[in-house]
Amino acid sequence: MLTVCAAGAFTALSASIPASFLMKAAGPKNGVAAQPGDFANCTECHSTNLVNSGSGSMKSAMPTVWTPGQTYNLNVKIGDPVAIRWGFELVALDENGDSAGTLTPVDSSTQVSVQGTTNREFIKHTQSGTQLGTTTAASWDFSWTAPSAGTGTVRFYAAGNAANGNNKDSGDFIYTMAKAVAEDSSGLQSSLTLQPDSSSVSLGDAITIRARIRDHSGSSQSFLFVSRLILPNGNTYPSVGWLVGPINVNLAANMDETIDVVHNIPVSAPLITVEYQGFIGIAPSTLLDRDSFMLTIVP
Repeated sequence: MLTVCAAGAFTALSASIPASFLMKAAGPKNGVAAQPGDFANCTECHSTNLVNSGSGSMKSAMPTVWTPGQTYNLNVKIGDPVAIRWGFELVALDENGDSAGTLTPVDSSTQVSVQGTTNREFIKHTQSGTQLGTTTAASWDFSWTAPSAGTGTVRFYAAGNAANGNNKDSGDFIYTMAKAVAEDSSGLQSSLTLQPDSSSVSLGDAITIRARIRDHSGSSQSFLFVSRLILPNGNTYPSVGWLVGPINVNLAANMDETIDVVHNIPVSAPLITVEYQGFIGIAPSTLLDRDSFMLTIVP
């Protein structure tokens, strides 16, 4: 994982609104899978530690491409050396932000529920799925039936709790994950998925934006990552060049890479909402993929 610190990068312009869920034995509430919108995750309740600040990680086993109507066996795993209880939530979204395909439990460790406000479908742990007493790592298996042809790239977002088992919301470590699966007929070579810690950031604070890059071509690739802002008036920032990058990215066949970009927001920055855009491509002008989200700077 590559980390880039973009200190003071918003000088022409970030207490972020925390996001998360309480790890209830019966399963978390909907909408805390670190998904686009507010990017809410488990630190909303388990706020002792910052998201992704522990020594563990969250990973998944997923295909690089999908075929319409086919059912795939998927897996999500959280590892942490100090945890003894576990939880997660995951959602699969199409390019419009709607649920894509169908998530289905394969055993009693997971369950599915639908969020009424968005109609998004979430899969998450059950009481037995918290695996109390399991040390070092825990995983969950479930299936996903791919959507109809023409849906395009499906992005999976997830958040997980590596808990200490004290039956409180203190002392736990929260991790997030995002992974793209391309439609097999799309010809997509590589994908970019942006996953910030939050959709807002306070003046004088910092925000980490994770650029999740994945190879779908089955061969090694070299390309560049850049990012920029779209201001409320429609202008780009910076007006020339990039907010971050170009950063060289080298991917082996079917591999993933995460670039952590840290932006420090000056206290003098204006209180505005901007569009954060990221791109991956081949110089000088070949675009491979892009992603974006709305970011609000608050007092």
